[in-house]
Amino acid sequence: MDSTVSVSAVIDKLYNRLPKGKHNLVLFDINHNFDRNHLIKQGVSDTLQALRNTPVNPNYTFELISNIDTNDTRVQDIINHQKGKTLNFHWAKGLYSLSHLAMPISPLDPLYGSQDAPKSPGIQLGHLAIYGETGVLQSSPASLLRQRWNPFHGYIRERVLRFLETP
Repeated sequence: MDSTVSVSAVIDKLYNRLPKGKHNLVLFDINHNFDRNHLIKQGVSDTLQALRNTPVNPNYTFELISNIDTNDTRVQDIINHQKGKTLNFHWAKGLYSLSHLAMPISPLDPLYGSQDAPKSPGIQLGHLAIYGETGVLQSSPASLLRQRWNPFHGYIRERVLRFLETP
């Protein structure tokens, strides 16, 4: 899910038009521990289910990183609707989804990273928890909820490095 980038448009307008080749579309699902507790909006769940049912296209590989079939935070690599391996990555506590902003940011980034990141010399935006009246702050409450770091950064980094090594 992303409030800026339409995933269905990326699939329909880009990936479904690609020529045959070694293309991969990797999507990160929501954290299903939140869905099981009925904290995710029904419309969001319906949209995600439609994306999970994206027909297999011979021009690209569709990969979904998800914990849909587990009762814990571990994620699996589901390739063209077939369960793959369980990855050594977990959803962080309290995290229900990613944002496109988070994709390149390591959990160890001092400014945007998790609570385990090295101390920032200033404010640490990645794990900011502030409370009060909503009309007081310069930033909107919604912008403060946006995920800023990627718990799956190591997976992304590994995939990019493997791609760059491929002749």
